[in-house]
Amino acid sequence: MAACTVAGERLDLSQFTARLKELGEQQPITIRADSSTDYKRLVEVMDACKAAAVSQISVATARPQ
Repeated sequence: MAACTVAGERLDLSQFTARLKELGEQQPITIRADSSTDYKRLVEVMDACKAAAVSQISVATARPQ
């Protein structure tokens, strides 16, 4: 399973959820994904944000070149 990255630190999904809880629900989160990102993985990351009560989530995508 791919790792998540927070401020340059690679974390597994459970560590990622714990880290989000440490940052607090008011911390804005940007999820960066591209066409190679598995939809299931994107949902897992969004679910982790929800579990940490994060209210400001955005998804950044790259345009195909």
